[in-house]
Amino acid sequence: MNRAPLHAPALRWPALARPSRRDCLAGGLLGLIGAASVLLRPTSAAPVLTDRWIDAAVPQRLGPWQVAARDGLVTAPSDELSARLYDQILTRIYRVDRGWGAGAGAGAPVSASASGSVSASGMAQLPDVALLIAYGRGQDADVQLHRPDACYPAQGFVLSDPQALPIRFAGRTVPAQIVTARRDDLVQQVIFWTRIAGTFPPDVAAERRVIVRENLAGRMPDAVLVRISVDLPARADAVAAVLGFIGRLSAMLPPDGRRLLVDGFAGARPQSNAFLSKFQMSGDL
Repeated sequence: MNRAPLHAPALRWPALARPSRRDCLAGGLLGLIGAASVLLRPTSAAPVLTDRWIDAAVPQRLGPWQVAARDGLVTAPSDELSARLYDQILTRIYRVDRGWGAGAGAGAPVSASASGSVSASGMAQLPDVALLIAYGRGQDADVQLHRPDACYPAQGFVLSDPQALPIRFAGRTVPAQIVTARRDDLVQQVIFWTRIAGTFPPDVAAERRVIVRENLAGRMPDAVLVRISVDLPARADAVAAVLGFIGRLSAMLPPDGRRLLVDGFAGARPQSNAFLSKFQMSGDL
């Protein structure tokens, strides 16, 4: 008996509805938004700085002051956020070389001027100066430098008496701030400022405005926090000492140090010289 061959029933797929004009417009708009988000994503033009480069950009000798140590400073906690915030952190403690000059007299008053001149009779009274420079090559709305009011309380300090302290630094007027930090018997006077791109925002709100403006222009600006502190309870003595230190630093900054602390990089690579050329050839910069 012959049997008819079995055939699988034909499958019928449901008819696909033709997209409406509204659907096409919506899809196209989403595609344009996606493309624009890629094209307009902020990018950083600042170079990646090595620890050796930033160390060379800041003089180790500043008149009577010279580097005595590289640790012992108050820093932000080492966590994932800090790693995103900072590409490099330079920490130094400068101490007066008692052999610099002649005739240092004990008991003489502090004599430091904003120009950086320090009388020999005042050197014996000058305190150690702690310098911290924290650099981040790309700032956006989610990543922003920490000011001392973030890292000092985390180390057990109580901050008080914040005041504006405009200073002249490398030909620019910088809206620095000073605050007193106390922990047990330790009293520090902390002077600090931030540079974002080529500007010096006086507070956190101004920092955010600069960052948003740069991001909307498609740029992730580089930024640096400069913090200088001394262990002195008397603010007037601390300001006198720090102004002398800042004057020396301002006068002795090499071109790369000025880019780092004052001008920003704005897409320019650090100055080429024999020291940097060695790093560039080895791929470190």
